[in-house]
Amino acid sequence: MDVLEGVLKKLEHEIKHERQKLYAIEKEIARLRLEERKLKEEYRNLEEPGFPSDVFSILVKNNYMQNILKRLKKIQSRIEKLEQDAEAVRVIIKEKNAEKKAIRNYKKKLENEKNIEELRKETQLIDEIFNRKR
Repeated sequence: MDVLEGVLKKLEHEIKHERQKLYAIEKEIARLRLEERKLKEEYRNLEEPGFPSDVFSILVKNNYMQNILKRLKKIQSRIEKLEQDAEAVRVIIKEKNAEKKAIRNYKKKLENEKNIEELRKETQLIDEIFNRKR
């Protein structure tokens, strides 16, 4: 039974580690989404008329808008990758939880078998004592 307890503790530690990893990934996704919203808002503000209309200003504005679009694209691809990583970690957590449940069920089965065997021995002992008194 001690071996099974050790395996369970190891699994629990691994699950805790994976959950921490998942939390860090989700935190990074939230940070990126916030940055994405800020960039979109900045882009919308640049689209509004109100800036000088000389050629140099338009060129700078256009360059800046293109830069914002590139940054948005990078952020979106990073978010997609992190979401895939998060899903992979969730799958690992589910697998480890399933292993943990299987080990607990096996441990319970072993305990039940042990109890049944003890009952058989006690019953056999009682039968022998009863048969001797006859």
